[in-house]
Amino acid sequence: VSFVCPWNYTATYNATTVCASSVCKVDDCCTANQTCASSSFNCSAGYFSKNASTTCSSLSCSVSDCCVTNATCGNFSCPSGQFVWNSSTPCSTPKCSSTECCIANATCGNFSCPSGQFVWNSSTPCSTPKCSSTECCIDNPTCGSSGYHCPSNYTAKSSSTNCSSLTCTLSDCCDANPTCGTFSAGCSEGYAPVPPSTVCATQTCTSTDCCVVNATCASYTCPSGYSPRNPSPPCSTPNCSPDECCTANPSCSAFTCPPYYSLNSTAICASLKCTQSDCCTANASCSAFTCPPYYSLNS
Repeated sequence: VSFVCPWNYTATYNATTVCASSVCKVDDCCTANQTCASSSFNCSAGYFSKNASTTCSSLSCSVSDCCVTNATCGNFSCPSGQFVWNSSTPCSTPKCSSTECCIANATCGNFSCPSGQFVWNSSTPCSTPKCSSTECCIDNPTCGSSGYHCPSNYTAKSSSTNCSSLTCTLSDCCDANPTCGTFSAGCSEGYAPVPPSTVCATQTCTSTDCCVVNATCASYTCPSGYSPRNPSPPCSTPNCSPDECCTANPSCSAFTCPPYYSLNSTAICASLKCTQSDCCTANASCSAFTCPPYYSLNS
């Protein structure tokens, strides 16, 4: 007779099997399938053991009876600030954990922003293992938007110039003006060069920056013993000198004094033409002289 074994049993009878009574029973024709525990079935790597009381599908347990494939990190959702480092990583249980699947996202601290931008917050976590300028960077201010003003002797760069950081600096927004030491055009006649260390008003030195009108002798005061030249000549520099503007007054050595006057030959005349008052001293008269006894005064 064909006997139907119940679930979790395997038919073990054959054509010669004799039942214990006139009615065949389960024990006559069937053998209970093993459980995963009774078969001491061990799952291999990458599999997780089912409940030990799980009944196998036959007398011998198999992987499909006792084991479940472990999950992988591919479908795991990491918490905020972390990311799945390898989607194919198998987990140790059917349910993955952040410890197995996740590592912390990078932060903006080591990110290099492109030119014209800067990292606005170094502790900002990025959304992926590799940070992007969208997450980490904002545009640097410009010299115009920051309202930066260049000091004296500097020329402002374009107002659209991006500063190198959040705060604009002198080197970001200003160029030092050159000095007249770089001026090669030379000064025209009647003009003299200023000191080469003179700073120009813009980035290009001009004669206005580097040349000054020479003085004239008209306003020059000659020192004692000298007379102004006539007509007054122009000076070769902004500062006139006695050699340019003055002529040394003569001495009295060649002057002839009138009678009863004595010559002071070493005296310097008050002007270019010597006079009696410059060079001569009236001789003394006898009116105040006292003659000795027996002499008469010739006053």
